[in-house]
This record gives sequence, C-alpha cells and structure tokens, in this order.
Amino acid sequence: TLNAEAGEVVISSGGSIATTFLSAFGIFNVNVGAGSRVVRGDGTVEVALVLDNSGSMAGGPISELKAAARNLVDVVFSGATGNDKVRIGVVPFAGSVNVGSQMRSEGWMDADGLSPVHHENFAEPRSRFALFDQLGTSWRGCVQARPSPHDVTDTAPSQADPATLFVPMLAPDEPDSGNTGGGTYPNNYLNDFGGSCPVPEQVCINYNNRKNRCDEYGPAPLTPAVAQARMCKYDGVSPPAGLGPNYGCTTASLLDLTTHKEDVVGALDAMAANGSTNIGEGLMWGWRLLSPGAPFTQGRPYNDPHNQKVIVLMTDGENT
Repeated sequence: TLNAEAGEVVISSGGSIATTFLSAFGIFNVNVGAGSRVVRGDGTVEVALVLDNSGSMAGGPISELKAAARNLVDVVFSGATGNDKVRIGVVPFAGSVNVGSQMRSEGWMDADGLSPVHHENFAEPRSRFALFDQLGTSWRGCVQARPSPHDVTDTAPSQADPATLFVPMLAPDEPDSGNTGGGTYPNNYLNDFGGSCPVPEQVCINYNNRKNRCDEYGPAPLTPAVAQARMCKYDGVSPPAGLGPNYGCTTASLLDLTTHKEDVVGALDAMAANGSTNIGEGLMWGWRLLSPGAPFTQGRPYNDPHNQKVIVLMTDGENT
C-alpha cells in the first residue's frame, strides 16, 4: 500500500505452508506472515538513470526500458515532486553521449582545440567548432571521451589542463571509393579532391589489357589515412543530408538532475534506439550528473551525510 501524502509504504504478505512431520500430530498447515512499514525520512536522494539507446534496443526492448524507467520515477517521486528531496537525471547513451548543443559556449568545452585529442583524424590543427561552422552544420551536442586517465575519473575540467576539457565529437569525412584501399567507410560525405584541394594528377585507373589501352583516367589514389586526414576538402562545401560531422551522434541530449517529474518523463519519452553501444561513456556521464563539480553542478557535496547518490544503468549488451 502506497500512501504518497504520508510518504509511507506498507508491505504485508501471508500464506500457508503444508507440513510434513507435524502432520503426524494432526497439524497439516502452518500459517506464515510478514510485514514492513517504510516512512520517508529527512534524507535526500539523487538518481542518474543511464539508459541504453543503441540500435539493438529497437522495438520491444526500448519500450520495456521506458516503462521500467517510468515505473521507477513514479515510485521515487511519489509525494516528493518539486520539493528538492528527490532529484533525477537521465543519460541516454549509444555510441556517445549528447550533452546538449546549448553547451557549446561552456568553459568546460574545448572550443579552441587545446585538448591532445582535439585534432585526431586531421592533418593539421583546426578547431572542430570552426569546422562545423565551415560546413554549415550545427553541432548536435555529442562529445568525445576524454584521454586516459580522465575518461574514467571525475577530474574537474580546466583550461590549465587541456586534457580534462571535453572535445566536441566530429565524425571526419571518410575516404572516397577510389581511396579505400579495399576497406569499407560508411561516412563519406565530401569529395577527397574537392574544396580547396589542388587539382590531382590524372592517372590510368582502368587499364584494358586485352586492348592494350587505358579505358578510364582519374586522380591518383590516396591511402585511406591520407584521404581522411586532409583538410583542404572541407573548404567551401556542405555535406549531404544523412551523413556528415554528426554521424554517430544518435541520442537525445541528457537531462541534468531535476526535481520536476514531468521533465524526467519527457526525457524518457524522447528516447529512440539507434547507433552503437558505449556503456563506459554512459556510466561516466551518469557519474558527472551526480558530481557536485563541473560540467554539471546540481549534485550535492559528496560528504553530505543525509544524501544518497544512485546510478541505475540499464543495457542489453556489450560495448561495440
């Protein structure tokens, strides 16, 4: 029995157990029962719901996940909505975590390309936000994992230690069909020889041995690494719909700790299954919601003796 007004839950159970030895004395059943009463105390609780939104959750699993999360939210918020005794945040995760595009100007974001991982995949240093702007594409809000050891710690982000800053996730343009070296690259959204790239040398790319002649000329192939890393192809061009620098950023943005149940339910309703699975990053952003320090600061101090910090992580599979 749930009494939301009183903040009280009463549980009772009972039954009858058939006897074995006592039946010899005419006692064929023994009644059993138990009960418990739990009353909300003066403490507070912060809950981070870290929920798998990867593609394998599509259909029934994501629906069951939402139902389970809503049931938990109903119980935890019962009689406590808006009074600051309960705070809940939501972290949908797939291949990455979306912190929200509105966080672009926050001091903990690496806007100037200071982090040692900011220029990965590129032949020259260039701010990722500058590249988004250059491509005429808005950053969707996903971030890259911090370099070790900060990927698994609550280290406060600081300009003084660039490795602690959070780098916007930017999926680079991948090699054209002629530059794959036999590999498969699904996010090819720019011409490797386009933009401001110099006119490439033309070579025979289809020689007809039977007729002893070249049937097709084209640019000299690049290695996949060189094709992907070159920066000239980003100048003055726009990616086609469906592909581009936000490739792999598939989840709705996370919700910081809140006392408003309707905000939590709205975040759960907005979840959709798509993408790969990165459980570690989901877990870390759940921790960051509960942390009292940046990037999100709604969490109470770690040494508050009356507060509990809880992560509930739900996933259906392994990291991919």
